[in-house]
Amino acid sequence: MERKEDLPLLNKLIQYVNKPKVQFHVPGHVAGNAINPVFFKFLCGNIFKADLTELDELDNLYQATGVIKQSQEKIAEIFGTAYSFLLVNGSTSGIISLILSIVKKNEKILVARNCHLSVINGLILSGAKPIWIMPEWLPEWNLFGEINPASIDCKLSKNPDIKAVIITNPTYEGIVSDVEAIAKLCKKHKVVLIVDEAHGGHWKFNSNLPKSSVELGADAVVQSTHKTCGSLTQSSVLHITKNSNFDITFVRQNLKLIQSTSPSYLLMASIESAIGFINSYDGRSLLSKIIDNSINLRNKLLKLPNINILSNKINSKFDPTKLFIQVKGYSGYDLAEILEQKYNIGIESNNNIGILLLINLGNSTDQVDFVGSVFEKITTDVVKNKSEEQLQQQPCLEEPVIEINLREAYFGSSVKVLPKDAIGRISRFPIANCPPGFCILLPGERITENHLNCLSPSDHIDVLIRN
Repeated sequence: MERKEDLPLLNKLIQYVNKPKVQFHVPGHVAGNAINPVFFKFLCGNIFKADLTELDELDNLYQATGVIKQSQEKIAEIFGTAYSFLLVNGSTSGIISLILSIVKKNEKILVARNCHLSVINGLILSGAKPIWIMPEWLPEWNLFGEINPASIDCKLSKNPDIKAVIITNPTYEGIVSDVEAIAKLCKKHKVVLIVDEAHGGHWKFNSNLPKSSVELGADAVVQSTHKTCGSLTQSSVLHITKNSNFDITFVRQNLKLIQSTSPSYLLMASIESAIGFINSYDGRSLLSKIIDNSINLRNKLLKLPNINILSNKINSKFDPTKLFIQVKGYSGYDLAEILEQKYNIGIESNNNIGILLLINLGNSTDQVDFVGSVFEKITTDVVKNKSEEQLQQQPCLEEPVIEINLREAYFGSSVKVLPKDAIGRISRFPIANCPPGFCILLPGERITENHLNCLSPSDHIDVLIRN
C-alpha cells in the first residue's frame, strides 16, 4: 500500500475534486455536467473495465475496419466531411500530422504568427520553412485579432512556391477571421488551407454561432472536442473535407507516426459520445441555452460601471460563448486572483489587461448568474489596484526573424543565459505561453529587446552556441 505522501498528484486531484472551483474553463463538460448521459452512466461503474486494448471485436484505430471505422464514418456524416479521424493525443497530433503530410524539408508554408505551439513542433519535425502572416494586433487588449485575407493574398503572390497555409480560427478569445475569403484565395493560388479550429468544435450545431471552417472551403480542420463539445481531455477530431488535396493514406500514416500505438478506448468513446450528444435534440437545446446565457451575461456586465468586453469593442465576428473581460483599475492578474481566491471561480486565462471566461456546455444558469453577481460586487468595491504597471500596453510580437531553420536550431548545441544576456543571440527551443499556446520565441529566431517584455527576467533561455 502506497503511503499518502507518495501520491502527490492523486492527493491534489482528490483535494480539488472535494473542493472544486466554479469552472469557466476547459474541458467543456465542466466536471461531467454535460457528458452524454449514456456515456456518463456507463463510466460510473465501468471506467477500469472499459480501459481496453485493441481486441478483435473492438477494432484498431490505425487499421480500422469495424466499429472504429463506423464511428469515424458517422462523425464524417455529421460534419459533412470526406474523412474524420479520432485523435487521442489532442489537436496537437492532428496539426503535426497535417504539416508532415503536406510539406517537406525547406518547403514553404504560410503560418499565422498566433499559431499554436503544435504548429511550431510540426515545422521542427518536418524541416519546413515558415513564411509569416501577422494577424491584426489589438493594443488596447494585448491580443491578436483576425487575419486579413488581403495579407494572405499578398504573401502567396510574392511566394508562389508556398505549399500550404495554416491559420488559427477562432483566436483563443473567440475572434473569427473570414475563412471563406481565405479559402477562395488558397484555391486561386492552388495551395491547401489548414485551419486550427480547436475552440470551434461546437459551431456546427447552432446557427447563432460562426460557421465552421469545414463548411467554408478549408482542406483540413482540427477541432478539440474536449474544449467545447464535452469529451474527455486530450480527445480531438481531424476533418478532411470533400475535394481536399490531402493524400488520405499519407495523413493516416502520419497519425500513426505521431500518436500512441495504444490508443485509449475511453478517449475514443468519449469523442463519439460527445459529438453524438451535441448533435442530438437535447444537446442542441443545451447549446442554445448556453449561448443565451452567454449573451445575457455579456449584456448584464456591459451595464456595470468600469467594465469592457472584447467583442463589444471590435468589428470582428466573434464566438459569444467566450468573454474576455476588463475591469478598469484592475490588471488581469489582479482580477484573476480575486476571482479564484475570494470567489472560488476558475477562469480560462488572463493577461495584463483582462481575463477570459468560457461559458461551456456544462455551465449551469446558476453558475452564470453567480459570476455575474460577483462582477457586480467587484465593480462596486473600492480596492486600490496593486499592479498599476501591469496595466501598461505591451508591444505586439513582431514578425519573427528566423536566421536558422527551426529544425536545425532545435537540434543544435546551446548554453543557458538570462534574457538580458540573450539579446542578439539565436534561440534554440520554442518558448510558449500555454494557454493560449502561441510562441513568444521560436527556434532559430534572433532575440531582441522586444522579446524581453514577454519573458520573466529570471528565466534562462537556451541560445545556440554558433552565431
